[in-house]
Amino acid sequence: MPEYIGWRATQGTPDTDKLIAEFQEALSKEIAALKEGQGGQRILAQSGELVGHFSGRHLYRFHIDVDLTIPDDSPAQVIIEAEVLTAHVVSVEPNEITLAFDKDFGDFISQAIIQTAPWFLLQQLKTRLQEVRDGKLSFNSPNALKLFGFVEPASSNAKPAQGVAVTKRVPHG
Repeated sequence: MPEYIGWRATQGTPDTDKLIAEFQEALSKEIAALKEGQGGQRILAQSGELVGHFSGRHLYRFHIDVDLTIPDDSPAQVIIEAEVLTAHVVSVEPNEITLAFDKDFGDFISQAIIQTAPWFLLQQLKTRLQEVRDGKLSFNSPNALKLFGFVEPASSNAKPAQGVAVTKRVPHG
């Protein structure tokens, strides 16, 4: 059993800018590994019917011949007649997928090629971290430092039952 080290769970610098840079570097490595691997999926989608509109987007339901496990609201690149577009997955059902587009293609799209990018969310996180570093996004640095064990958390906010639960679960050396 590992030795109990108290509240300090992390070693290293508590410099937020350096920590964010380290996170960005780790994200870059993960993105590169994903791109070298499968590189996402290419799915042929056919018989896309306009099924509605939502938040200014046009929803199309397509027939697909494969079982997919793509989370709802995942971004995807879609190729329609040599035009590369960004769409969002609204839902995936057996043999069908519904996508949201900014562009209106009319009532019917005969065929589309859907390319998923598993690294997209990691890239978005990396971008948001850069916005924090550049001061464009607010960031609760004290709470982040507590979360990663650089600052001792205040225990005064804990309810008595929470303190009892922590005492029972956390081994003391």
